[in-house]
Amino acid sequence: MANKSIKFLLFFLLFAWCAFMNGLEVPLFLSWKSLNTGAYCPNQTGKEIHWNEFYQIGFGIDSLAYKDLFATMELRSRANFIENYVELYRFDLSWAKENRQITVGSIPWGYGLPNKLYSFSPVSADQDQYRYQATRLNRVRLGFGFAENLIAIDVGGDNHNQAIGMVTFQRQYPFGYFKAAEEIRAQDNHWQTPVSISYLNTQIQKGDLVLEGQLALSFLPNYDVTENHTTTYALVAGNYQIDNLTALFGSAEYLELEPTLMSYQQYRIALSRKISVCSLNPFYYLDYYDKSTFQRIGLSWDWHFCQNQRIGLLYYIEGSKFRKAKHNLGIQANLELGL
Repeated sequence: MANKSIKFLLFFLLFAWCAFMNGLEVPLFLSWKSLNTGAYCPNQTGKEIHWNEFYQIGFGIDSLAYKDLFATMELRSRANFIENYVELYRFDLSWAKENRQITVGSIPWGYGLPNKLYSFSPVSADQDQYRYQATRLNRVRLGFGFAENLIAIDVGGDNHNQAIGMVTFQRQYPFGYFKAAEEIRAQDNHWQTPVSISYLNTQIQKGDLVLEGQLALSFLPNYDVTENHTTTYALVAGNYQIDNLTALFGSAEYLELEPTLMSYQQYRIALSRKISVCSLNPFYYLDYYDKSTFQRIGLSWDWHFCQNQRIGLLYYIEGSKFRKAKHNLGIQANLELGL
């Protein structure tokens, strides 16, 4: 695995160098995300104080165009204790002409992105990962656009879900968009059972207010040891720009978890206030699962020393009861550079 990652990285660097030498403008980007925290938990006897860290390095090509061809690619590091692997996170190569489009590639896929409208969310390993039916989709996509509409067919799959087919309809409006999709997988994420996933997604922007709603419904038929049943995922999120310096974010998320089908709910509220080149960001998360609750309340102070660059301090406490809560203090960084 390590040798393959090194070869892939060398190939990427060689391609970038050749493009540079031949005068081709390659829109490269680099990114760094990290969170290093010290934690104090009075309930962990003998290990009340411990250290946690997360870091991720990304680099790739953003929207490279040549005649009717377009490409994007992103490589990411994957921290694994003392070793670090570079893997292909996203790749798309598209041909587009008039209202037709053909795309081949490999992308992370699933439903629900809770932090999509929250640009100051604490850095974490799952901050940009799908929450429901997450998988990898190696695909061929055929798209056809007319007026403000797009109809697309994706065919592909992966070793875990086997074959995957999907039909998508999307309509663009001046104030947002509406999207509907129907997906069939040969195997569900949890059960070795065919699954049908129906999906609706809409976003509305009105002045300083942005609202987004997502709904996904999975149907699993009787198959082998799996009984006929459905699971549901729903997400409602909003971001309101109160004034030039202050923004308010809120979201509610609902998920039925396999195999018990017990519901998981998470509610988030956060406020961001700019102070010169810095921002103060208090937040509160409340989770419900099987009649139990889990809370997280915290505050981050970030220095925005350049566009799309922030580094700062983060403090939060978490637990079911705050008097026995776990205290976390750390430094986080979210950096991006486009070349």
